[in-house]
Amino acid sequence: MMGVLRFGHLPTIFVPGGPMPTGLSNKEKAEVRQRYAEGKASREELLESEMKSYHGPGTCTFYGTANTNQLVMEVMGLHLPGSSFINPNTPCAMHSPSRPRSRSRG
Repeated sequence: MMGVLRFGHLPTIFVPGGPMPTGLSNKEKAEVRQRYAEGKASREELLESEMKSYHGPGTCTFYGTANTNQLVMEVMGLHLPGSSFINPNTPCAMHSPSRPRSRSRG
């Protein structure tokens, strides 16, 4: 994106990856981490939990820098509208929350 902005005359569209789907709930992750901190879970259990947590394509499930950047770029009009929070490998919804639904006149 920095290159695109540097050479602003190039037609470009940015398609974000979206957030990865989670493998474990935050509650499950926290429970394993807590048990590990207390010495009640092994290192293998902790690593298995972490691997299940971040198991797919997309940005980290923690809504931090990567997801914030996607959202900011969407607000600035630099990538496809409504795509910041669509998980990878899922079809885009015809009527996303950011796009108003048309009402039929019947």
